[in-house]
Amino acid sequence: MTQAEHTGRTAVITGAARGIGAAAARALAGCGARVVLVARSAEELKASADSIQADGGEALALAADLTGADWLADLDGVAPEVDLLVNNAASFAPYRPLEEVSEEDLRGVLEVGILAALRLTQHVMGGMKARGFGRIVNVGSVAATHGAGGQVAYATAKAAALVT
Repeated sequence: MTQAEHTGRTAVITGAARGIGAAAARALAGCGARVVLVARSAEELKASADSIQADGGEALALAADLTGADWLADLDGVAPEVDLLVNNAASFAPYRPLEEVSEEDLRGVLEVGILAALRLTQHVMGGMKARGFGRIVNVGSVAATHGAGGQVAYATAKAAALVT
């Protein structure tokens, strides 16, 4: 990443309240991008955004439930043009063998890990194409290739992220 490539660009990072998402937001802001941090936890998002701003970056926290499309109108309101997208959000079912995981828990993991990423990518891709610039990163996991004991839905979602 270089400053010249990212200055003036808008980046959206899901799962940005902590961990890899927060680090990606910090790195992109450090390269001059305006970052929109998206996750469920408003308090953690605000802390991450405040930290980036304290370091001189431009950051906005957008608390959202990615399991539906309703939040995309809020995204459009704060970032009508998205140049960089990091699909990082993940969800976990309770750790247990697949046959003991509820349908609701499976749907929740796959909705966040696969459908939300595809929905958001679809939402921003047209604008990227029209402007002739866009970068999309889908964050995977070693679980995608090596599995994760008691987390088959998470491993499946991360494997899907690697091929989208």
